[in-house]
Amino acid sequence: MLQAQQLGQSSLFFGDKYLQNPAYAGFDRSLSILAGYRTQWLGLDRNPVSQVISAHMPVYALNGGVGLNLVNEFLGAEKTLRLSMSYNYVFNNDYGTWSGGLRLGVLQKSLDGALLRTPTGIYEGNQINHQDPILPEQLVSGSNWFTSIGVYYQAEVFQGGVSVEYLNAPHIRYDGVSGGSVQLLPTVVAFGEYGFPLMDELALYPSALIKSDLRQWQVDLAAQAVYENRYLAGLGWRGLTSHTLDALIFHVGLYVNEHLKILYAYDVPLSSLGVNSTGSHELVLHYNLNKIIGLGLPPRVIYSPRY
Repeated sequence: MLQAQQLGQSSLFFGDKYLQNPAYAGFDRSLSILAGYRTQWLGLDRNPVSQVISAHMPVYALNGGVGLNLVNEFLGAEKTLRLSMSYNYVFNNDYGTWSGGLRLGVLQKSLDGALLRTPTGIYEGNQINHQDPILPEQLVSGSNWFTSIGVYYQAEVFQGGVSVEYLNAPHIRYDGVSGGSVQLLPTVVAFGEYGFPLMDELALYPSALIKSDLRQWQVDLAAQAVYENRYLAGLGWRGLTSHTLDALIFHVGLYVNEHLKILYAYDVPLSSLGVNSTGSHELVLHYNLNKIIGLGLPPRVIYSPRY
């Protein structure tokens, strides 16, 4: 049995809160569409690559928001495709805006056995024989449904939330492989961000993201400075111990107009992978319609030039 990280990394987690938490849908106050691309640890053969497309919006007749999310990930011989939809209920009180959300989706994993190699395997010409009854020698796949829940809170200067991904611990069995399967463990994801002005045209937004299956922990820290409500620059750090230390991260961003935002991050590797890797790149395009769709969602209670 092998254990490994099951949720992908994102250096621009502060720019895609809906990916981390289904309770965030509709908090952008209009139709919000995001496309993201990340290529991690360049220089390694078959390095991790992820592609994300998501859309969410408030639905005032339902007192909340709805969203769709598509994630496509490549990691070595493995590919993961995840499609989900969500609904969250939003309410307001004297302390701020609160939301509780549920995400339901379908998860498919495929494994290309022809790319695998074992110490005792036979690989001559076109012959592939791993000498292992569990490992496939061709492309295999399996799928299952999954669910996630989350809560989110937004006040004048602080916002954050907690979600549990893969709440039902889905078990995926590969077709045609005896004993070949993947168990996805429930993972807690906690996010928090505090925003405050430094001067008239400059604001600072420190944030943190914590992911844990209650066995292992991964921490991301970041801080972004936004100038004239248009230009963004910041730094990030992933890892707190020698076992989780991963990268020093540089962020830049541009608000092209009232609808389009572009974010870019570059990871400088700090772990032992840095010997063979030149770093990681991540790009996010965020479009917001910025047009009120009906009435009824509680009014905005936090002013932030980023959202």
